[in-house]
Amino acid sequence: MKSRLPLISAWVGRGNFGDELLGYGLRLELYRMAAIERLCYHEAGDQPIYRALDDVAIDVMQHVRDGRLRRWLASFRLQRAAHDTIFFGGGSVLHSEHSIRWKHALLKRFRNSAGAGKGLAAGVGLSLGPFANRAAEQRVRDFIADLDLLICRDASSAAFARSLATPTAIVDGRDLAYGVRCHHPEIFRPSLPRTRVGVSFILNPSLDGGRQAAHLSRMQAIVDLLTDGGHEVLLIALYTAGKYFDDRLADRLQASARHPERVAVHHYRGDVVQTSGCIASCTHLISMRLHGAVTAYLAGVPVLTLNRHPKVVEFARESGVARQEDAVDIDSPMEDIRGRIDALLALPPQGPVCVPADDMRYGNSIEQLRTLIE
Repeated sequence: MKSRLPLISAWVGRGNFGDELLGYGLRLELYRMAAIERLCYHEAGDQPIYRALDDVAIDVMQHVRDGRLRRWLASFRLQRAAHDTIFFGGGSVLHSEHSIRWKHALLKRFRNSAGAGKGLAAGVGLSLGPFANRAAEQRVRDFIADLDLLICRDASSAAFARSLATPTAIVDGRDLAYGVRCHHPEIFRPSLPRTRVGVSFILNPSLDGGRQAAHLSRMQAIVDLLTDGGHEVLLIALYTAGKYFDDRLADRLQASARHPERVAVHHYRGDVVQTSGCIASCTHLISMRLHGAVTAYLAGVPVLTLNRHPKVVEFARESGVARQEDAVDIDSPMEDIRGRIDALLALPPQGPVCVPADDMRYGNSIEQLRTLIE
């Protein structure tokens, strides 16, 4: 195998379980394609990056709270670095005009750096959009055109990327969590007896006070609906820093529950394996967060996606979790949500329903990446 020194742009160190799971998934694939002694993230938040026992040394070029001088120094170091590959992803890292603009600027600096030479650039496990305007679509087109390869994690993103008519190879893939399931299936096994219904909520801080209060009331009603029915509930906080603070939300819902003795809480605190095991230990999962749903699906836990965001709807449709027309979210009529929860709880827990090693779409996309790197 060739020796490689990768530079990665991803949403890591932000206290988000899903993005750390994706980051680990990408690293696992890269370790099997090249001789890598260390790698570097271009930017990280102020929370720990998940590091597994089979990880190599992980460096960070700059942190999210760095001032202008530190960022200038990071840009200066990049110009003289020896990185020979750059990867963007996985996840929904291409959605706003601003985020696309600075990633394209990073890609151009990488192309001009001392170590790049004929350096390779790829987006891996990405979803695209939705975009607010045509300017953002044009920016993403220009960015994709400067990549060597783009692997999309859902069919609608791949179709959109192809519609932009760039010279870049566009490949249909899967979420990078599939790779973690492929190489470390033990992570998706229950760590406890399956006795509780898992629930993962999001309270969007950008909503006005009235809508936040309405959403909070609806979440409390769902928790009480479950405990009134005799179920034990595990509130799983998957994004515990930044602007969301799911942990504070979970604690609040537990404290105000009608039967708090039937409600437990799990906070993601940087340990991907522990949180994956908690999800896998649920009898069923109701999730507003994509990677709560993805992890449950890969672990064989019946899941209800309570979110109409395109990336969540697309995953549910492609995985067979739900048809697009059956999608519900926190604003749906309570009767509809109750009906979907009743249907969910009627499903028996099962073994893993997807073995990524046998998933041709995921496997083919990774082979495309291997061909590029090797």
